[in-house]
Amino acid sequence: MEVGVRPRISLRDCTPSVLFKSLTGTGLLLAPPTLNLSQRLSAISTGGDDRAMKILIVEDSPLVQKMYGLVFSKREHVMTTALNGRDALQLINDSTAPYDLILLDLRMPDMDGVEFIEALRKSGHEFDSIPIVLTTAEPEESSLLQHARAMGVSAVVRKPWRPNELREVIRQVIPERIG
Repeated sequence: MEVGVRPRISLRDCTPSVLFKSLTGTGLLLAPPTLNLSQRLSAISTGGDDRAMKILIVEDSPLVQKMYGLVFSKREHVMTTALNGRDALQLINDSTAPYDLILLDLRMPDMDGVEFIEALRKSGHEFDSIPIVLTTAEPEESSLLQHARAMGVSAVVRKPWRPNELREVIRQVIPERIG
């Protein structure tokens, strides 16, 4: 395999142990989306197995990045990871198609979740059209978490989360964005 080339991995036939052994680096590349945005977004709410979404995961922990693969184990999605908000902004700027969902860690080095949202708004990207699910272990009274809530994140999921819990939050977030 060439350096810098990410392998295609189908989660359909992948056990959790194979997933953990096969995912390395800072990104996952799964089968590309073949459906329009509305169809991809409805995949989460309908549970369709043949639907794909383009998901940006902004998370500094490689282990947590890999755990996101377990959330979507029944479907194939294009999941791209960034270690911090600055890297995520670069991925968004370089992307030829918009992301359907952003899964965002609150506390990260270099640029945290709040700074990322602020920069995304200033960049001119259509912030309101991309649902953002924030993940954090911060206490509810944290000023950083309160600031993120005030900026309009779609949902907050407490760490450590379980795959079913995160999947359910995404099912609740997506329909409100397309409805």
